[in-house]
Amino acid sequence: AGRGALMGAVDWAAVRARFPAAAGDVVYADAAAIGAVPAAATRAAIEAHALLGRRGIRAIDALLERQARARSRAAALLGAEPEDVALTGCTSESMNWLAMMADQDRAGRDEVLLLADEFPSSTLPWLHRGFRPIWVQPEPDNTYPIDKILDAVSPRTRAVVTSQVQYRTGARTDVGALSGPLATRGVMHVINATQAAGVLEQDFRGWGSAALTVTPLKWLCAGLGSGILLLSPELRASCRPPITGWLSQRDPFAMDNRTSDPRPEASALELGGTDIARHWALDAAVGALQEVGLPAIRRRVLALSGALLDGLREAGAALLTPRADARRAGIVSARRPDAEAWHQRALDAGVVQSLRGADTVRFSPHLYNTEGDIERILELWRSAR
Repeated sequence: AGRGALMGAVDWAAVRARFPAAAGDVVYADAAAIGAVPAAATRAAIEAHALLGRRGIRAIDALLERQARARSRAAALLGAEPEDVALTGCTSESMNWLAMMADQDRAGRDEVLLLADEFPSSTLPWLHRGFRPIWVQPEPDNTYPIDKILDAVSPRTRAVVTSQVQYRTGARTDVGALSGPLATRGVMHVINATQAAGVLEQDFRGWGSAALTVTPLKWLCAGLGSGILLLSPELRASCRPPITGWLSQRDPFAMDNRTSDPRPEASALELGGTDIARHWALDAAVGALQEVGLPAIRRRVLALSGALLDGLREAGAALLTPRADARRAGIVSARRPDAEAWHQRALDAGVVQSLRGADTVRFSPHLYNTEGDIERILELWRSAR
């Protein structure tokens, strides 16, 4: 559960101090774009390069050991096992590999089911591989009922791609309830948990046959350059890796250049030499979240985002994000006709958030934000109507 949960009350001021971008007078409420990076993750990336600079090839064992720890920590955070985890470059890369895997066995199933609000990283790789998109439209509250998604599945559906939390509206889908029914129909379930991981507890192994992608630069606060791809044992058994490299093999140090024998773990998608420093940063960032504990982070983020939703509603804002805790995570989106001008005024005032469309402002407070941050956002929103 994390040290924070074991120790009782969390010292949120001390937590905030670990994130330089959120320190001082800045209101950093933009984790859904790029999360504030803890100083420990920055130090870890520097240490990896410094170690390589000092020791060259002699540093390789230490570099790989911490890379393996990053894989194990990511697995624990997402309710998976280390053998389920491939460390990739980003979600777009992971999605392309998944679309290629699905393309191996179409057998007349040429459709992919997509939610209308998905981020392009979730959709474009499937279109690029020639799958025909079937778009599921949201309900008026921007949610996607499980029955509505399942009703859209047909005998021609090869895969269903669902974000756990939508990037623009913040609406949450119960992805765990989808995987079982999809597996019984032989349909690949691909979950983009980028806007949920780091706030909501995950149960990947409990969801059965599925794939899950995460971009750690957001709520995992790991900075640029890394991605996480989870492949269930069932999916790994039914689809061979679409690409391979020398480090993908069961015995890479045999240097066999005539036989391709990829290992069965998801890490077979890790092809060769990579920037291990980004994995050291991931290890440190995930470690910082685990020290606080996901249950405490979830409660904190839901409380802060809930207070923001309530305040915006009282101010007459047109909200896109559902209010119920079970239907959202950390994103809060609202419309206003002068969104572009307000967005810039807010940035000038030290309130960091995102513009999502010409009329939508998106806030995404994380564990390093405070009740005072929420009040500053609301004061600025009310004063600039």
